[in-house]
Amino acid sequence: MSQRICEHNKRWCYCRECGGTQICRHDKRRNRCKECGGNELCEHDRVVSMCRSCNGFKLVARQMYAGAKSRAKRDGLPFDITSKEIFELIGEGVCPVFGTPYNIIGRLTNTSATLDRFIPSLGYIRSNCVVISSRANSIKSNATTEEIQRVADWMKEFVRINRTKVPKAESTTLTHGESNE
Repeated sequence: MSQRICEHNKRWCYCRECGGTQICRHDKRRNRCKECGGNELCEHDRVVSMCRSCNGFKLVARQMYAGAKSRAKRDGLPFDITSKEIFELIGEGVCPVFGTPYNIIGRLTNTSATLDRFIPSLGYIRSNCVVISSRANSIKSNATTEEIQRVADWMKEFVRINRTKVPKAESTTLTHGESNE
């Protein structure tokens, strides 16, 4: 269905000069005008469906769905997961690997929720997808469980041998680009 465009190059229903009924006396869309009781804006002056603070994990799930669908199409991978299933995978909003709450406000951080394919070649099918933090996802990356275990064993051995040179285990976590020296 095409939208009717008026002589002012606006959708007719949103053009006050043409008698559009969806514009209020404040020259705003009626459903987005707080003075007129519009219900689409939240307390943060954003459209409710697009506000991460108010609509949080549902919006994140929709964004993950759109991104996964695009990547699956681009890479020729199977795709049969829904945004509702992704929302269910987010659960209580805590990373199952590290136990940290997901950060859903602002830019991508180590604690941001990400959709991971447990076995990348199987694609985005429900039984192959998990939601984990960005940090856990980057550690997991394309490594096998055996490779991750070998790195963990090596790190433990390195700390054991060099215990006087390396800080205690809780402070051996380094962010990308840092060193212990």
